[in-house]
Amino acid sequence: MDSLTLTTHEQNLKLWLSRIRDCRASGQKVSCWCEHNGIGIKSYYYWLRKIKREAFETLPEKQKIKVPVSSLNNTFFAELPKHSKAPTEGTAVLIRFGGTVLEIQNGAESATIENTLRVIKSLC
Repeated sequence: MDSLTLTTHEQNLKLWLSRIRDCRASGQKVSCWCEHNGIGIKSYYYWLRKIKREAFETLPEKQKIKVPVSSLNNTFFAELPKHSKAPTEGTAVLIRFGGTVLEIQNGAESATIENTLRVIKSLC
């Protein structure tokens, strides 16, 4: 890319990142926010994918989660035991969503925490 194209691309990324943040902070559905702000919903999702892809590409290889494409079509569920106990002293973070509890212990590797939170975010 020449410098002008690169500058324009970076400006577009900043603009759309700001729009996506505004949309998420508004608490509105994406479709409502886009309509209210005169933005095409297809453009919104195009730029969201583009920003996510570029962010992923900047990660070091060892932090990228590799998921075989064939496994994306197969959904597996496992019954998890329901724990009603309070977090232990070794628990740094306890996240509850639905009937699921995610407990991150003190001393967990930062890469493990980042990857776990990234997967949760992608599911929400």
